[in-house]
Amino acid sequence: MKTKHRFNWVDALIIVAVIIVAVGVFWRMTGQVQSATSTSSTFTYTVEVKEVRQMTVDAMQKSVGMKFNMNDKARTDDMGTLQSVAVNPAMRPLSKANGDTVAAEVPDRYDMILTFQLNGQVNDLGYYTPQLSNIGAGASVIIRSKYVQVNGTIGFVKAN
Repeated sequence: MKTKHRFNWVDALIIVAVIIVAVGVFWRMTGQVQSATSTSSTFTYTVEVKEVRQMTVDAMQKSVGMKFNMNDKARTDDMGTLQSVAVNPAMRPLSKANGDTVAAEVPDRYDMILTFQLNGQVNDLGYYTPQLSNIGAGASVIIRSKYVQVNGTIGFVKAN
C-alpha cells in the first residue's frame, strides 16, 4: 500500500535553502570583482628599531641618503631612501621593590626611528613597494645596509 506524501514546512525549508545556495553560487561566479586601482606615489614611513648599540647607530647614520632593500637576499624589494635617523635612549619597564613600575634607561642601548622615503604604489588598501610588498604599520622588516643589519617595526606611513 502506497502512502501519499504531504508537503510540509520541512520540505519548504529545504527548497528555500537550495534556492539560496544556488543564487549565492551564481552571484559569486558571475559578480563583478572590484579591483583596487593603484597610483604611483611618493610616501614616507618610519621604522622603529629597539635597543641597539652605539656602533649600530653610527652605521645607520652613515647610511643616510642610501637606498635600502627589505627582508632577504632572495627578494630585492625596494625600501626607499633613508632620510633621517632619530636616536633616543632605550627605555625598559623596571619593577621596584615596593611594586611600582617605572621606565628605566637601558645602559649603552638606543632606540632609533628611521625615516624612509619611497616611490611606490598607493591604493585604497594601503601602501606598497614597487614590487608590491605591503608597507603597513606594525609589519616587521629586516633592514640591511652596507654597514649593518637591524630588525625593525614599521611605525606610521603617510603620503607626501
